[in-house]
Amino acid sequence: MEVQFTSDQQAQLVRLAVAQGRETEALVQEAVERLLSHNEWSVREVEKGIAAGRGEFVDHDEVLKSIASIDWSRCPAVESVPGKMSGAWVFRDTRLPVATVIENLEDLSVEEVMEQFDVTREQIVAVLEFVAQSLKTPRPPQTAELANAHSL
Repeated sequence: MEVQFTSDQQAQLVRLAVAQGRETEALVQEAVERLLSHNEWSVREVEKGIAAGRGEFVDHDEVLKSIASIDWSRCPAVESVPGKMSGAWVFRDTRLPVATVIENLEDLSVEEVMEQFDVTREQIVAVLEFVAQSLKTPRPPQTAELANAHSL
């Protein structure tokens, strides 16, 4: 198999190879291995998600409407600290509101969200899995005194 690179890509590979003291072919092979591994992981995760949800998908607008009613105190990936972001639910040990990430996932890929908001894939997946589970589980009606005062 033969792969064509632009002159800029070739120059980048040569600079990287020199900096790392490696052959360009080894760098290309490593990059292809990573790409293939990531693609296989991605397909497995999508298949797991479809199997877990039996192929049911929830509309993004429905998620946004339902988010305020989710009991976030049961999600270990988030926290609400009075005086920190006005008590909004944020990713644990950050100041990043959960709602910000969920709202942006409508237009951005997970990778773009990770890059823009300095959040990990694991954090995003944990929150999305929690949301999916919460939306599947029927919730008992809350009395006024049991209602969670925190909002997103």
